[in-house]
Amino acid sequence: MTSEHAPTSETHVPAWHPVWVALLGSLWLASVGNYALWQQVHQLPEVSGLRGLAFALGFGVIITSALTAVLSFLNWRGWLKPVLSVFFLSAASGAYFMVSYGIVIDSTMITNVVQTDTKEALDLLNWRMLISLLVLGILPCWVLWKTPIHCATWSIP
Repeated sequence: MTSEHAPTSETHVPAWHPVWVALLGSLWLASVGNYALWQQVHQLPEVSGLRGLAFALGFGVIITSALTAVLSFLNWRGWLKPVLSVFFLSAASGAYFMVSYGIVIDSTMITNVVQTDTKEALDLLNWRMLISLLVLGILPCWVLWKTPIHCATWSIP
């Protein structure tokens, strides 16, 4: 048996189509990454019962669809993994601050973040934030980077 036909100890993991990666990443971002949003939606009195469930499902579909559309434009030239990683880490940090401090992230809050000095930033770091970033941001990034993805190409029939 030649070396090119010799069995290997590694298992071959099939590459995923980038649309599936974009869809699954969007589902993660729309659900877990937006945990603070779903907490607030759940508190609204208008979203109780079957009508509320229909609203929540429709709202989730809209968020997931919008994210999938944005990520689908990045399915080529190796942009999907880096951009999705930034989205995961941003969502994780945003979710932590919104849930922990009850804040809303808007343009004023982004301005405050940019103007924060090192001492203020270090005061915000704690174990809860680290665990939140690990579970909500770094873990999905690790799974993403371990997943082989087909390189999408443009072809004209």
